[in-house]
Amino acid sequence: MKLAALFSDNMVLQRERPVPVWGWSSPGDAIAVSFAGQTHTATAGADALWMATLDPLPVSDQSGILTAESKSSGTKLEVRNVLIGDVWLCSGQSNMEWPVGLAINSDAEIAAAEHPRIRLCSVAKVMAESPQAEVAADWKVCSPASVAVFSAVGYFFGRELQHATGVPIGLIHASWGGTRIEAWTSRPALESDAECDENGMAGLYNGMIAPLAPAALQGAIWYQGESNVENADRYRRLFPLMIGDWRRTFCHETLPFFFVQLANFMAPQKNPTQSGWAELRDAQTATLDVPHTGMAVAIDIGEADDIHPTNKQEVGRRLALSALAQVYGLPLAGSGPLYRSHEIEGGAIRVHFRHAEGGLKTSDGASPKTFAIAGGDGTFEWADAVIDGEKVVVRSDLVSEPVSVSYAWANNPPANLCGTSGLPASPFRER
Repeated sequence: MKLAALFSDNMVLQRERPVPVWGWSSPGDAIAVSFAGQTHTATAGADALWMATLDPLPVSDQSGILTAESKSSGTKLEVRNVLIGDVWLCSGQSNMEWPVGLAINSDAEIAAAEHPRIRLCSVAKVMAESPQAEVAADWKVCSPASVAVFSAVGYFFGRELQHATGVPIGLIHASWGGTRIEAWTSRPALESDAECDENGMAGLYNGMIAPLAPAALQGAIWYQGESNVENADRYRRLFPLMIGDWRRTFCHETLPFFFVQLANFMAPQKNPTQSGWAELRDAQTATLDVPHTGMAVAIDIGEADDIHPTNKQEVGRRLALSALAQVYGLPLAGSGPLYRSHEIEGGAIRVHFRHAEGGLKTSDGASPKTFAIAGGDGTFEWADAVIDGEKVVVRSDLVSEPVSVSYAWANNPPANLCGTSGLPASPFRER
């Protein structure tokens, strides 16, 4: 008899939701799972799999012991030092994988990482042709000894949540650098897209996501997209597809899902032009139409010569703000300004924003930068922009009859528009 690797010492169980607990034993064996005064029985099937489900548990930072006992053999397994709180899945490619030890101020961050109510679970890298039942994973108490190699974005996100809520936080990290979104999506979901090329598809979903299901989760965070920049239109379809796929996988129709918009990168562009990075950011923004999602904008904290910006603290903080506002109901700004609509006013365009309550400002006190407008020929020209309360008025002497407007539409724009909270506005282009 054995428990799935996810159930190991130092873990966090999800509060206030039914909690599946599973493992394997001889077919027909009856297994009793006990925790916090509950006992539930399951029977191993012909495939040796058994699963018992604990009733919803209240939050607790008092460590407990989860036991699973075979009624036929008397074998008893114990999982010690278990807390009850919120469990978040952290996934994506290299910017999610980037460890605390390589973030800015890493020595000080590591030295200060004594957080016994934060638990860190790392999932082994596995690519598989079919969904796997098990994957290597283990939990560690967050400490200077354990945090250095853990996902920086995941840790800083969890630290913000734990500090703001007082709830124990479990972080399950499953990411792999240089990977495409297709690899993280199940084959049945991909096959529902008529334009899908199946080569190399679903491998990471099969090896690193499927084995975690149906674990009870509070939500997921995601930092990925760099490897899909060459086809933003496809990403626009696949990203919502993947979110829905994961929600089915974890039996949670409204699983909160928060993601990072790609940061600014590469040499700044001198003139308005096409940008694959801007197109991909726009595809990410469009995914906000999926309910129970949120986006952390990083257009102001990237690095021109490094695809892995080291300020992961701010990325984690912005993700946490979105979660704290939407999931935990805290009265704070969870998003920076997002484009809502625009209207033509003579030779100018007035842009309206969502999440601009209290007005707009710039991060440097200067006028808003990298706004551009275009006339009927579709050629964009840099424009002057003036903040007017919760709106921005944009005009250019080069475009007398504007019809289109964009903001920060470039690989690496000097974006400075933000809300009163200081969170940056998202880039956009509207025709």
